[in-house]
Amino acid sequence: MVSIEQAMNGYRIVDLTHTLEEGIPRYSPEFTPFGHPKFLDTNLGDTFNMYGIFMHEHMGTHFDAPAHNPPRKECEIWVDEVPLETFMGPLKVIDMTHKGNDTEIGSDDIRAWEKKNAPIAQGDIVIIKTGWFKKWEVRKPAGWGKAQWPNPYYKDFPGLSGDGAGYLVKKGIKLVGIDTGDIDTYTVLIRAYPPHNEEEPAHLAFLGNNIPLMEGIDNLDKVPAVGAYFIGLPMKIGHGSGAPIRALALVPK
Repeated sequence: MVSIEQAMNGYRIVDLTHTLEEGIPRYSPEFTPFGHPKFLDTNLGDTFNMYGIFMHEHMGTHFDAPAHNPPRKECEIWVDEVPLETFMGPLKVIDMTHKGNDTEIGSDDIRAWEKKNAPIAQGDIVIIKTGWFKKWEVRKPAGWGKAQWPNPYYKDFPGLSGDGAGYLVKKGIKLVGIDTGDIDTYTVLIRAYPPHNEEEPAHLAFLGNNIPLMEGIDNLDKVPAVGAYFIGLPMKIGHGSGAPIRALALVPK
């Protein structure tokens, strides 16, 4: 039997996770900024260094549990209830970098990718690559919570349409992700908030079928379209609607 250590020698690890630090993108000034204030400091005579962490659940590279936006009561599955097996599996990275700003990625786009690369199989983990991860900007605040917004990362990004999301659901994937701040388009996200309060079709398609989704994926230019293996380690938050996730790709050497 091949040991895990021997098997791992055939792969390199690609970190798909943005660093959590003060000044990272957030959707609007009303959203809590990421804070990392110092509590104890060895330079000030304390025995050790210690910081606090202040954030909401859906910051940086994170995942949405089905309970984040449940269309039905049976979809209220919280962070600590999602099986860890959901976050491990064969990875397919769908290149949609040719799509324009604020455009929808539909089932025809995904079928065209499958024709060129490989069919999406049941149990796959699928990540949509738009190239938006390159727009991630850390803007160091002038005082906690200041000068972090607006950020180009949360502006005009493309996303999956309800049709595209529904196609992936029918294919039987177990986890989906994207390198933007939202799986839906920018316009759809804007209209999900007051005064419109409209539904996000891609969110509903996945979460309504108990398929968690990841947003804010990084470094997709270092991962092949087919052949990598995904491992994600989410923070275990009791009754959480979402959580930061350490997302990794194992890429064959």
